[in-house]
Amino acid sequence: MIRCSKHILLLLIAFHSLLSNGQDLHFSQFNQSPLNLNPSLTGNFSSSYRLIANYRNQWSNVGEPYKTFSFSAEARGLFGIKKLSYGALFYNDKAGAGELAKSNYGMSVNYSQNLNYDSSLSISIGALLAFQQYKIDFNQLSFDQQYDGYSFNSNLGNGENFEQNSFAQFNPSFGVHLNYVINSRNAIKIGYSIHNLLTPRNSFFDEESVILQQRNTIHFSSNFGVNQLLDIQPSLLYMTQGKYREFVIGTNFRYYLERTKYSKKALTAGIYYRNQDAAFASIGMEVARTSLGLSYDFNISELNTATNKNGGFEISIVHLISNYKPSYKRGTKCPNFM
Repeated sequence: MIRCSKHILLLLIAFHSLLSNGQDLHFSQFNQSPLNLNPSLTGNFSSSYRLIANYRNQWSNVGEPYKTFSFSAEARGLFGIKKLSYGALFYNDKAGAGELAKSNYGMSVNYSQNLNYDSSLSISIGALLAFQQYKIDFNQLSFDQQYDGYSFNSNLGNGENFEQNSFAQFNPSFGVHLNYVINSRNAIKIGYSIHNLLTPRNSFFDEESVILQQRNTIHFSSNFGVNQLLDIQPSLLYMTQGKYREFVIGTNFRYYLERTKYSKKALTAGIYYRNQDAAFASIGMEVARTSLGLSYDFNISELNTATNKNGGFEISIVHLISNYKPSYKRGTKCPNFM
């Protein structure tokens, strides 16, 4: 049984917020979830539209697992304005016996500008306007007063006076990134984003001191062609939020099974390390305009005993849609390489 007073429950929810929501959405395949990473990545692809779905199941060995689903859709050059891109983002993050859930509904816009004559260097600035909702089902929690002397009795009152089981907030984000493209297989991208700009209240009990702290993110990704059949894709991620820090470093490898002007088939594999938390491996396949990625975390933190070193399973699907035939100009490079 859980002796769960109003203030203890507040601490539990705040603790979950710091680990899951306070540190915001968590995907190991961060490069495959661009709108969650940085709103300026909206439209950063070489096609007309992009659809992305992500799913993560974490810590299934420890009670109720964390389950996260995200979906985004993007469009480039609508209304004849080629430098503007637009996106829509939805995600749902759920965990715990009380099904504490966070849902996000957002719209993003991004402006891109070439910085040199051949378009090899460009800068993008973007914003995400999001509406977030938190919910919890207190009926799925158990309390001391529901113990009748012999066993737990759900018909007994819990003795608590909960003011609300949901709340909502407006939560914008901002980001910027640079793209440098040498050619179609050699490119570098570096960006910065800040989330939770307004540090909104993050409490079911109208506690003004419990806020969602700003999250600052620096990310780097790259693609280098080693030979005709192999690419290497080093990347890193550094995030800060309050006293929490997260650093991820690793690389992905892409091996081409087929690479022509009109078709592409490739296998991918990668290995990454998240500081004092987990190591994770990924595999995937790219066929034409669709890519599938699978990854698994191996826990190396203090939870490794309880989880038997098992962390989280993750899947990502990215699909590009084109409604035009690209025209190639001599000396012009596409800055959207990923």
